[in-house]
Amino acid sequence: MKENKSQPEETPKLPVSEQEVQIEAPTLLDKLKIQKKKILVGVGCFFGVLAITGITLAAYLISRKQVYPEPAEGPTPLPTEAQVKEGDPTANWKTYQNENVTFKFPSEWTQNPILVRGSGFSQEFEDPKGKFSFTFSI
Repeated sequence: MKENKSQPEETPKLPVSEQEVQIEAPTLLDKLKIQKKKILVGVGCFFGVLAITGITLAAYLISRKQVYPEPAEGPTPLPTEAQVKEGDPTANWKTYQNENVTFKFPSEWTQNPILVRGSGFSQEFEDPKGKFSFTFSI
């Protein structure tokens, strides 16, 4: 007997009876077809959530839009311009001065006596209506 070594032998197939069905393993292409629906559902959900987030953010930003009042007639003058036109509002104020500090206060205000405490002192100023007071310590 001569053996033909050039052709490989085929593996014998198992006999399949009428009751048995031979199952073949699915190929990669078959697996992708099966998973296609799951992938499409996942991508669709992602874009759906992204769209809802964008719409919600846009609605929030639009609702926060501030309404600005109409500007008054003409531009508002700068404080220095207003002082030049109206004069110096502090022109009749009194000036307090010591070796550490100098400032102006309204002439209607009263300067209370200096309160000496330890190595420092406290000075207080009050308005005539008693609504405001100014105190500093050194």
